[in-house]
Amino acid sequence: MGRVSEYSFISANLRAKISRILDAEFLLKCAEAKDLETLLMTFKDTDFAFLQEVYHKTADIKTCEKEVLDNEIAYNSYLFKHTKGAVRRFCESLALRYEADILKDVLRLWFDRTVRHRNIDEYTPYLHREPIVHTLPIDPILNADSPEAVAELLSSTPYGKVVASVLREAADTETMYGVETAIDAYVFRQMKESAEKLPLLDRRIAKEYTGLLVDIENLNRIVRLKHYFQFDSAAIRARLLPGGRRLPIREDVLPDGFEENVGDLVKRVFPNGSGDNVGETTTHFDRLLFVETISSELKAKQAQKALGGNPFTVGIVIAFFILKRIEIRRIITLMNAKYYRLEKERIKELL
Repeated sequence: MGRVSEYSFISANLRAKISRILDAEFLLKCAEAKDLETLLMTFKDTDFAFLQEVYHKTADIKTCEKEVLDNEIAYNSYLFKHTKGAVRRFCESLALRYEADILKDVLRLWFDRTVRHRNIDEYTPYLHREPIVHTLPIDPILNADSPEAVAELLSSTPYGKVVASVLREAADTETMYGVETAIDAYVFRQMKESAEKLPLLDRRIAKEYTGLLVDIENLNRIVRLKHYFQFDSAAIRARLLPGGRRLPIREDVLPDGFEENVGDLVKRVFPNGSGDNVGETTTHFDRLLFVETISSELKAKQAQKALGGNPFTVGIVIAFFILKRIEIRRIITLMNAKYYRLEKERIKELL
């Protein structure tokens, strides 16, 4: 009865919320809207009805995007309130991905101001400033004058130690890649450690999901590092994150001199994915778009698997996280596509 008691409330409530998530079919129809204003009107009976008023008041697509992301992050507080113990800690570890993305945005802006000597004023109003798991000193970081000052400002959070050894290197080499990698590695470690503390059934489900997230992150890195930075195989392997299930960091997986295109790599690593339906890609953007599409597909399959299993497990939480994030990505894609007046067929490709 303990498991049923623990999950009965959260399961019923999350299933109700999942029932309101806008599916791909509805959003593909939204791509037919003639402009952004018309698109926002189609959301009037959904959880995104507020966007019409936001855009009416601001006429600012960036403010709309921020409001959508804030809406997604707000659900974290809901989960924190209605879970406890190891389950709550696992929910917090999932929420760290949002927090880490915000911190990386803040540090990129700090980097632009202090290292590249650029004006960042037009970007700072769109940062999410409310605490998620930890309280980030966002504005003091943006105004800090040195890597050491940033690390000190973050010393009250776990990120202080994470970035302390890599921020100076970033300033000296004028690249933030090492900083972002360190933050990502910390987040995935937290997810893995919190998953290990769950009860046995929950642990298996959580580890399967976190392993998938690591695989997807590493696939994205391979594409970026190989096709954009032209790194060799050894350099790529050195920059991948541990903990993946299908994409382990081994020479037999990424042999020296491998020349696979991204579609063939996906088919090898995820044989049940849709790589068979995607031909050779040519541009860096197309490769990344393909990885994003595959990522959404794999996560959606994971969500459906969780929803079809035991309703009194952490699977319902994972399914909600996955489906909500996919929905948010599609909403933001739609808004920007209509704002910049992309063709309907191109919008559908992006969704």
